[in-house]
Amino acid sequence: MSRLRRASILLSAVLLAASSVSAHSGAAAVAAPGLSHTQAQELLHRYLAERAFKVTQPAAATAGRSLTAVSVTPALRARLDAESHLLDQARALTANTSWRGYAKADVGVVVDHLESGGPSKVNVHATERTKLYFGNVEGNAPQFEGYSLEHDFVFVEQGGVWMLDAATPKLDGGGPPMATQYGVKVARKDDGQKAPSLPGSLPSANVITAARAGAQAPAGVTDKRQIAKSDVSAQYNYTAMYTYAIAHWDNYNSSYRTFDNDCTNFISQIMEAGGWTYESGFYQDNHYWWYNFLNQTYSWAGAHNWGVYAQVYSHRTAPLAYVYQMLVTDVLQADWENDGNINHTMIVTGYSGSAGAASEIFLTYHTTNRLNVPFWGWLLPQEPNAVWFAHRT
Repeated sequence: MSRLRRASILLSAVLLAASSVSAHSGAAAVAAPGLSHTQAQELLHRYLAERAFKVTQPAAATAGRSLTAVSVTPALRARLDAESHLLDQARALTANTSWRGYAKADVGVVVDHLESGGPSKVNVHATERTKLYFGNVEGNAPQFEGYSLEHDFVFVEQGGVWMLDAATPKLDGGGPPMATQYGVKVARKDDGQKAPSLPGSLPSANVITAARAGAQAPAGVTDKRQIAKSDVSAQYNYTAMYTYAIAHWDNYNSSYRTFDNDCTNFISQIMEAGGWTYESGFYQDNHYWWYNFLNQTYSWAGAHNWGVYAQVYSHRTAPLAYVYQMLVTDVLQADWENDGNINHTMIVTGYSGSAGAASEIFLTYHTTNRLNVPFWGWLLPQEPNAVWFAHRT
C-alpha cells in the first residue's frame, strides 16, 4: 500500500470518528501561508457540524451560539449570526412533530477540488453528506433523514490566518432546503420537458392528516413490499423499486443520463426497476414512455408529463384522495406555484403510524439529493402554496 493511500485512509478514519456532532470547542484557525486539502476538509467539517449541532441539540445548549466554529471574516460573520437564529427556528419547528425533531447528526464532507484564487485566496468545492437522526422512530419509519449537498467556499488569508469568507450551498430543484440550511433560498428549475399540449390537471390530494380526519387503516392494507411477485394481483416488484431508490438516491446509476432537474428521471428509473415496460411512440407524446441511449420521452424526465402518462393515459398509477393513504413506493408530485404545472416528483420510502392512515410519510428524491424527508413535519409547512398529487403505483 502506498504512503499516500495510507495517509488517505488515516484521514478518512479521523473524519469518521469526528463525524458525530459534538459540543462547540472554539473556532478553529489555520495559519498562513498555505491552505492544504486536508486542512480545508477539517475546517469545513467543523463548520458544517456546527450547523447540524444547532438543529439537533436542545435550545438551552445552542442559545446564543453563532456559527463560528472556524475563523470567519467579519462580513461572513454578520450573515452567519442571522442564519444562527434561523437554525434555532428550524429546531423549534421540528420539535413538535410526530418524529420529535432531530436528535443527533453524522456529518461528512469531501473536498472535491481546491484551487488558488490569488496569493491570499483559495476556492474550495466540497460535497457534504449528512444524516439527521429522528428523535422518535416508530413502525415503518426510517431512523434518519439524509442529504447530499454541494457547496462552494472561499478562504482568504487575513492577519496570517486562513479565514472562511464565503459559504454557498448549491441548492436547486425541488422542495425547501434541509434544516441545516433553513431560510436559504432555493433556485427552482424548470425541467424543460413539457410537451406542446397537456391535458387538464390531475386530481390533487388532500393534505389533511389521518389523525385530524379520524381515519383508520382499511382492512387488508399492508406494506406493498410484502406482496409476493407470484401473486397475480401484484403487477410490479415493489421491493425492487424500494431497493433501487435507497441504492441510488445519492449514488447515480451511470447507465442513465443525468438532467439538471433529475427528480423525474430518477422516478422513471425506479419504476423501470420495478417492472414498468416501455411503450414506444413519438417522444413528445405523453401516451408513450421509453428511454434509450440517444433520447427519451418527455414523460420519462418531465414531472408533469410523467404524471399525465402514469395516471391519465397508461393507468399505471391511480390517484389517492389523501396523502396519508400513501404506502412505500407510492409517488408524490408537487406543483410549487399552484399554476397547473407539476414541478417535482418524489417517492415514499417510509411512513409512521398505520398503513393507509400514516401520521407521517418520508420522501426520497433527486435535485437536491435527499433521503427520507418528512412531509407534514418539514415539506408541507414550508410550501403553503403547493398543490400535491398522490399516486398509488
